[in-house]
Amino acid sequence: MATRTAAQRARSWIRAALYLAALVALPLLATPASATRATAKFPVKSVLGLDAPLEPGDYVWDDEGVAPGKTTIVVDLETALIHVYRAGNEIGRSSIIYGFDAKPTPLGVYPILQKSRDHVSNIYKGAPMPWMLRLTWTGIAIHGSRRIADDIATHGCVGLPHGFAKILFDNAKVGDTVMVTNSWSGNDDAIRMAEAAQPTPQPAPVLDYAFPIDTPADDAAMLSRS
Repeated sequence: MATRTAAQRARSWIRAALYLAALVALPLLATPASATRATAKFPVKSVLGLDAPLEPGDYVWDDEGVAPGKTTIVVDLETALIHVYRAGNEIGRSSIIYGFDAKPTPLGVYPILQKSRDHVSNIYKGAPMPWMLRLTWTGIAIHGSRRIADDIATHGCVGLPHGFAKILFDNAKVGDTVMVTNSWSGNDDAIRMAEAAQPTPQPAPVLDYAFPIDTPADDAAMLSRS
């Protein structure tokens, strides 16, 4: 019976190790970029002080006195909120809608790949996606949604009140970081100290959704007037 040399046995072990390494790497390659770091924290220097939690459709934006700096966006699916930070200072917060069940919003850390003020979906029959910030080339984006409510879901995108979506679009840049997580707390100590020290900002105006918007054509007409 033939026997293997020490060199042959060593090569077999190397091949087996490489095979196992490939198996471990495959799930990472299939997940969104940096998804394993979706709960990573960055320094939070200050946060917006609010008298009460935001209700669906509500938002606040206050960047008065905040110096220019890197913009970081955090989407927390568990609380259905989006936080916008400039150099670690929270300047915006809004209620959101997102995808779940068969079309969940994927966790991960993404750069903004593209901006489009009047984007229309080429996947969902021309659905309007105004003030769109693209996160992936497979259909995931942040954009304005005509209704924000607890009983509404998206097909995976992050939907914002139109007013907040426009402000965010005007302030975000291609390449800015967006983190989608389900357990964001920032730096808890910094948040508590900032909330105790900061005055309550005035809420930004919210668009009136009382008029009916039933079709993409209606949305387009509204956008043309904004």
